[in-house]
Amino acid sequence: MKTTFGVTIIATTFLVGIPLLTAYWVKSAMDHVMEHLFEHGLAEHGMLAPHSLISFLPLFLLILASLVYSGILAKFLSLNFIKGEKPHHEHLEGGGLMKLGYVMMVSMLFVLLYLIFRSEETAKFVEYGLHEPASIAVGIGALIAFGIAVYKPRIASLARLGTFFNDRMYLPFVNDYITPRMGFFIARIVNELGNRAIDGFCNTKVMPGIFGAISRAIRAIQSGYLARYIKIVLGLVMITVILVSITTGGVV
Repeated sequence: MKTTFGVTIIATTFLVGIPLLTAYWVKSAMDHVMEHLFEHGLAEHGMLAPHSLISFLPLFLLILASLVYSGILAKFLSLNFIKGEKPHHEHLEGGGLMKLGYVMMVSMLFVLLYLIFRSEETAKFVEYGLHEPASIAVGIGALIAFGIAVYKPRIASLARLGTFFNDRMYLPFVNDYITPRMGFFIARIVNELGNRAIDGFCNTKVMPGIFGAISRAIRAIQSGYLARYIKIVLGLVMITVILVSITTGGVV
């Protein structure tokens, strides 16, 4: 797989931010922004002020991410083509077409590198990459990290950290174990408390109690005696007369 090996070398070195290669000029703009934020916080608040330390954090994280990314790509290159286990058999179906696809994808890195130097929109990338100390330092650090990871892709003391990232930071465990348990817990609460509340409101306590009170009130009125009905009608008439008198100022 010589073609694939060569393409992988080009892709990894061009993408990690090694000076003079494609990704270096793109990252130089980010380095410039982060360094500007740090210098602004330093000038405004002083070296040890909390705001200065906070403004340094994005620059630190950018450097750390660049070094880790460089190491990961170098480890991929080394374990697949240099120091990894030799495969028992090779899958070469569609090899010619796959090689063509790899070459075409990697050729875009050269096109981008050409456009960075020729395009007015990316002229600042080149300026920052040539003059910003942070960009140069990050680029050299990425190159060193790349070389170390190619030479030693496995570090025993970092095996657990590698397992952590290889297991996708245990997010599948969260998705398969913790999240369903939270869902079942909420479902039990809804089933035990929610259903009891609904049943008590609709079937056993609230609504039956309201209808029972209305029924008792109706039964108390409908006694079957004409005298009671006449008193009720007269009472309603008197209430109506009083209300009309109040609203019309006493003129009926």
